[in-house]
This record gives sequence, C-alpha cells and structure tokens, in this order.
Amino acid sequence: MTVYSSTQIPHIVRFLLAATTGAPEHKIRVIAPDVGGGFGGKLAITPEEWITFAVSTKVGRPVKYTETRR
Repeated sequence: MTVYSSTQIPHIVRFLLAATTGAPEHKIRVIAPDVGGGFGGKLAITPEEWITFAVSTKVGRPVKYTETRR
C-alpha cells in the first residue's frame, strides 16, 4: 500500500499505521512530497490518514482524500 501524506515524519506515519491496523510495516510505503517549512509543524498523523487507509484496505482499491481550506 502506498500512502501519500504531507508530513515531515513519513517513517513514523508508516510505523503508526502498521502498529494500529495490523498491516505489516514492510507492506506500507509512505511518500511525503515537498511540504516546505515555516507555517507550523507537520509532525502529526491525522485521523483522516487512518480512515483513508482503512477504507482503501476494505474496498481493495485506491482511495483519495482531499481537503481544502474551505
């Protein structure tokens, strides 16, 4: 499973997803695009990441979650 996350801690996201969902850690790949710096830390994993991971696992297909400022 490949997870794209705007985080600064992709290894911790992978570990937490594996530890809380039972998925093997070596089967999870977290890609963190260039998120820049400055406007607050990106050192957390959000509930939306767990939900998206769980839904994708359940339906067996890729799932995309997009959030706007609105």
